[in-house]
Amino acid sequence: TISNAIFNGPLDIKINPTGTMAYVANFFNNTVSLCGITAGTGELSCQTTGSGFNMPTSIIFNADSTRAYVINQGNN
Repeated sequence: TISNAIFNGPLDIKINPTGTMAYVANFFNNTVSLCGITAGTGELSCQTTGSGFNMPTSIIFNADSTRAYVINQGNN
């Protein structure tokens, strides 16, 4: 089950190392969806943000997985 999510051209999904959050890069609507993952059921509860993205294509974590970075195809 996915609630409150608007996906549009999702190109990448990353799950944090603890398995509690999924991050989705939505290329066509210039957003990233942040989804909480419910332990046991795997149910997703998502919110979408659009601040400052321009054709997001990938998401990566830093070495200790405390930050997620979004790669934008449309930004210089």
